[in-house]
Amino acid sequence: MANLTEVALAIKNNDRRSAARMLTEIIQETPSAEAYYLAARLSKDKDKARAHLKRALSYDSRHKKANQMWIELGGKPLQVKKGGLPIVDRVVGFFQDFGTNIPGIGPILNRMHPNVRGGLVAALFIMLIALNVILLMQFLGTPASAAEENVVVQAQPTMDATATPIAAPSYEEIVISAGTLESYFADNGYGMRPIANYIGDTASQQFLLTGQLPYDVYVLVYDSLAAASSDQYRDMYDATYVADGFGNVRLYFPINVDDETVDALVELVADLTLTVPAPIMDENNAA
Repeated sequence: MANLTEVALAIKNNDRRSAARMLTEIIQETPSAEAYYLAARLSKDKDKARAHLKRALSYDSRHKKANQMWIELGGKPLQVKKGGLPIVDRVVGFFQDFGTNIPGIGPILNRMHPNVRGGLVAALFIMLIALNVILLMQFLGTPASAAEENVVVQAQPTMDATATPIAAPSYEEIVISAGTLESYFADNGYGMRPIANYIGDTASQQFLLTGQLPYDVYVLVYDSLAAASSDQYRDMYDATYVADGFGNVRLYFPINVDDETVDALVELVADLTLTVPAPIMDENNAA
């Protein structure tokens, strides 16, 4: 698979077609702030470029080039409190940005979400500090106390040092039916009015979301996960609609709208389409 360095080189050489082809594959496999920033550079439509930049800044709000282009396209700059960022935000930002400009490992780190990148760097720092403390204690040779010399050490039961740690849960996207989604939306105060093939023919079932909404929101239910991931933007009524969602469900809403309404609706979709896979039981350990 192509990388972001090749995309940037293609853009520099004005090979926009190759850059767009490589970037589409990268965004589907490993989306990142840098990837969406490059997508904004490729877009000739300002609204679509702003939508790409909004995605980029959701991955990394401190991405300098994305912030600069966002302001150039009329976006409001991110507000920082007078006196600079709080000390906690500075520390978090340090871990999230550490190593992103180092040749070799920088492109790899930039593909990660800032929170994941910051967690890995913080864990590495903690390990280094702990190792230095251990080495320092061994160098100083702390003597055992007299009381410790008279302590009778009792044998402890042997522990299995090879036990496998329990992995953190990972979510996977699933396919749900339109009926299940409609019932869940109804429980949360929203309705789904069918608009069969009103938007396009890529989604087998299409709806207009009804309820107390400040703008039109369309719900598209696809037959598969692959079909749902193929659509990102649609132009309707002289406006650009951007997609968000999980599984085989996508919500289409106008760009540059309030995040609270969008986030609340996407969270409802995530409740149904994101699930933790059941652990695979070992037949020898099954009781």
